[in-house]
Amino acid sequence: MTRLRALCGLTALVGSAFFAAGACSSASGAGGTGGSGGGGASAGTRGPRAPPPGPGVVAAPLADGNLTSETSCALFTEEAKQAPAALTIVLDRSSSMNQGNKWTAAQLAIVQAIDTAAFDNIALGLLAFPTGDVPGPACLFGGTIPVGCAVSALPQVQLADTLTAKSNQPGVRQQIYNYLGSNPPAAQGASTPGYAALQGAISALQLFPLQGTRALVFISDGGFDCTSVASPSRPAYPDTVGCQDYEHPNNVVQLLTGAYNDPAFPVRTFIVGVPGADTNNGDPNAPPYSVRRALSAFALAGSPNTVPAGCDGSYLQGAGDPALSCHFDLTQGNFNAGALAQALAEARGKTLGCAFKLPEPSGGQSVDKNKVNVNVTIDGNSSTLPKRSNPGDSCTNDGCWDYDSSDQVILIGKACEDIKKAKNAKVEILVGCTTIVK
Repeated sequence: MTRLRALCGLTALVGSAFFAAGACSSASGAGGTGGSGGGGASAGTRGPRAPPPGPGVVAAPLADGNLTSETSCALFTEEAKQAPAALTIVLDRSSSMNQGNKWTAAQLAIVQAIDTAAFDNIALGLLAFPTGDVPGPACLFGGTIPVGCAVSALPQVQLADTLTAKSNQPGVRQQIYNYLGSNPPAAQGASTPGYAALQGAISALQLFPLQGTRALVFISDGGFDCTSVASPSRPAYPDTVGCQDYEHPNNVVQLLTGAYNDPAFPVRTFIVGVPGADTNNGDPNAPPYSVRRALSAFALAGSPNTVPAGCDGSYLQGAGDPALSCHFDLTQGNFNAGALAQALAEARGKTLGCAFKLPEPSGGQSVDKNKVNVNVTIDGNSSTLPKRSNPGDSCTNDGCWDYDSSDQVILIGKACEDIKKAKNAKVEILVGCTTIVK
């Protein structure tokens, strides 16, 4: 099939949106009928097509209810993309990740997720922690015993554009694959210096040259410690030997809130808790609070407009587990490589959002905003979304789209949520047929 016939609408791929050039109507000429008449369609194109619907006439969908590039009346097509994005995966490699198949699941999940087309053409990086020992605090045998609290000042895999090369080809995805395969969790006794890891990942993202969205996904199996070796010192809770070592969750909330609200280089943070990240006050060798509640508070601080509606992101030391967590909570018997890969896919979807730019036509043409339609394909199932007629319609149950103040196409309600959660999703913007309105 020729490129001209293959794509006749404007086609945007989620995460690495692209449009392919073409035209849907046959070449025109005086009396041209396509195929054999003078000035008709060139060899290989279709015969004559019905004229575009007139003003005020809603384009008729196919029998299955969907418009496609083959039925659209597109006048032109152009490449379009979502805003550029950079995403760092921050992975806990403390000794406890060796237990319960957690490290193996994390290896498989990360590679499975990043090798999908949804991660094409974004910047990816990886920071794993801890990386080794540092001198211990004075409260621990006078500082004579080293502790596993070191964190690299730089990501082990530097942020770089994925392009379309997967993990079996040279590029950043292959670098992440190789790191995961050759750097198992730390030896027994390593700690969880989560604050320093988050701090390092945020700094790397803010230094990365990008006009777009910055985000990190933090994956851990426990509460944070190593506060006893922090400089400058921060509020903390005592551990079993009396060192002020367990991180106070409010420290992390403050860090992530500041990153999210940074006026120049904001960073979103998504939190994933895997088995082990569900201890409570009184559990041996664990922080004196609900770790699920702490992680929920981190998620709310890190990306407040993408957490589940009604989730509990408040932190109180004496409070129990939240009824509904704000983070990706995989501690309740729902952990495996597929579930973790799904969490990564959802985080990517929430990072990129649901906004798509209209094409910028050449040759003096313009996009008629009343002749734009949107197709969405989720894991192989396609549908044509209607444009909402009521600006107050949230489209919670059925999904729709509309224009924002800058004339971008915005998916709304269920349509946006489905895109964010999908492992494989495609959005097609078809220009030329009168808009189908809800």
